[in-house]
Amino acid sequence: NANYIRARLEKKELLDELDSFAHTVAHDLNNPLATLNGRLYLIEQAIGQGDEQLLRKHVHEANLSATRLATIINELLLLAGVRRQRIMPEEIAMAPVVAEAVGQLGELLTRTGATVQLPATWPTAFGYGPWLVHVWANFIGNAAKYAGPAAQITLGGELRPDGRHTRFWVQDRGPGLDAAAQAALFVPFTRISTIRANGHGLGLSIVRRIAEKLDGRVGVDSQPGRGARFWFELPTTRPTPPPPVLFR
Repeated sequence: NANYIRARLEKKELLDELDSFAHTVAHDLNNPLATLNGRLYLIEQAIGQGDEQLLRKHVHEANLSATRLATIINELLLLAGVRRQRIMPEEIAMAPVVAEAVGQLGELLTRTGATVQLPATWPTAFGYGPWLVHVWANFIGNAAKYAGPAAQITLGGELRPDGRHTRFWVQDRGPGLDAAAQAALFVPFTRISTIRANGHGLGLSIVRRIAEKLDGRVGVDSQPGRGARFWFELPTTRPTPPPPVLFR
């Protein structure tokens, strides 16, 4: 029957994702882990040599690698939660959700000199707050990192012409993206081991999964030299959750 077929398809998709994800994550974890081990070795060698500046440099690089490892692990935990967790979408008060995301990025925004401009009001939409915090943090964080020094980041939201979805967006004034770069961003997990957007990592694939789980979608509008607008859409009414699927 239809439920059995759907269960089989979802099981195959899960296995394909796990296979591709395992290769990608192993590669992503190995690089910062190797750097961390190398810096710790150099720190051990530098102790007692009197070169405090060099020691501080090694400690700083070790901290960056440890932070990258923690980010990848948190992404893995989030992905696992998004796949297995059954949530009930609720009407979102977007202002506190965005405030939490911006708060998580405090150190990054300070270090890059990026500024975030918020709208006076937010439109209505249905979703799940903890997941949306991650979506906003991913989009804003990428803008701060890749849109150039002292990036000016503008957030907003608007009801779509069909009246059934609301689009939320993060606009930057950076170098923008060409068509090939845009096509490599929100790739399914089954393709992340072969197509990777430089610098954006696994986060955008997780953002795509979140949006789809919330009955929405994601995308980017950009042209080289004209900045980029990353967006996601959520329904304006509560979606009907699908029936549970039991793998056999």
